[in-house]
Amino acid sequence: MNKIFCIALFILFPLVSGAQTRVTRDEAEQAADVACQPDDSGLLACVPVPVPPPPLTNDPSIQPLPGIPLSMESFSNTTINRPNIPGFDPIPATSDTGSVEIGWDLNYGIPVQYWEIWDNGQLRYRGRQFTQRAIASNSGLEGPAFSVRTLSMQSGIYTLTLVPGRHELTVNLCSGGARSEPLCARHEAVTWVGGEDKSSPGKPQLESLPSVNTGEPLEVRWNVWWGQPGQYWQLLDNDAVIYESRKFSPSERAVQSGSLRIQSPSPEAHDLRVNLCSANVCVASDSTRVSVLLPGPRPPTLQVQSSLTPQGEWLVSWRLPYSYGTGPPDSWQLRNPAADQVLVAKQSVSQCPAVSSKDQEDVFAGYCGDALLPAVNAPAATMVRVCTGTDCFDSRSVPLVRRATNRPRSSPGQ
Repeated sequence: MNKIFCIALFILFPLVSGAQTRVTRDEAEQAADVACQPDDSGLLACVPVPVPPPPLTNDPSIQPLPGIPLSMESFSNTTINRPNIPGFDPIPATSDTGSVEIGWDLNYGIPVQYWEIWDNGQLRYRGRQFTQRAIASNSGLEGPAFSVRTLSMQSGIYTLTLVPGRHELTVNLCSGGARSEPLCARHEAVTWVGGEDKSSPGKPQLESLPSVNTGEPLEVRWNVWWGQPGQYWQLLDNDAVIYESRKFSPSERAVQSGSLRIQSPSPEAHDLRVNLCSANVCVASDSTRVSVLLPGPRPPTLQVQSSLTPQGEWLVSWRLPYSYGTGPPDSWQLRNPAADQVLVAKQSVSQCPAVSSKDQEDVFAGYCGDALLPAVNAPAATMVRVCTGTDCFDSRSVPLVRRATNRPRSSPGQ
């Protein structure tokens, strides 16, 4: 979720004051003091949030007294830059209103320099807007002669607008470390927006899997033989969700069935299980261990999509599923394969969770990135090159052709 490799605190991405700017996921991650809302084109519509005035400081002429050297045992200074974990307002597990208010109070420790909200791996808010909220008082000073009001040291409030579906929310409260790296206290929550059925589905059962695999594709199949059907299902590997889908396999006997073919599973032990879910209510299958002894064929196939935005730009996005086991890449390029030309080069790679939607019914969790190309100068086809150091591999070419519909076009072989 929302992790970025090879990135400092953040690089300012210019936004016009007071105006709405449509940016890619990657561009939003580099911005400061911004609030974003996903739009139908696959971009984020972002507006700048006001920058608070600088805090009051002492007169420069006021200086601390010099320290007194002591002859006794001394201890080295210890610097703590990470904020404490604040008290968070409860985030509801379900919401029928389409919005969630996120609030927190920090009562002691290191003040927060900025805070941010991530929704399904996309930055939705990053800013330095703070307040102070009243907290419970245990002073016991009550009555007409006393008026006691206890305030938090620092608080934050933001109302997040959400589309129907499941939302993995992450709230980071951050301060800069000694080397300008962000040190953040993190809070995570999951909420479901919409009035769909939230009853518990039946328990899925995995079909037999081999206990040993030598790098060949792994077929995962499951069935529900009794109970209620679910709205979507997840495949978990060692307790981490690596795939989510709203697609189901046809079956004449089972209540519900699903399947997934894992190409090139990584050489390690995999504890696999399936979650069948309705809203945020999930029922897990029993887990099965598969030991992969040899790596599968390389290079892995990158998933690449392209779509034409209403603004006349090609949005090209890619994803490398974690299940390939290649390790985190650190850079990527968007290239013109016909001219062997670099169109976009980026030195950061994001991580995207597996959260399906009505527009994207099956999603792998993995490393990802996106970029915009002006349609007027775009080549007939493009490809993506992803690198870990000097070890790189390429996607297949994806045609950039105007179509009557604006549905994403994937590279072949996915």
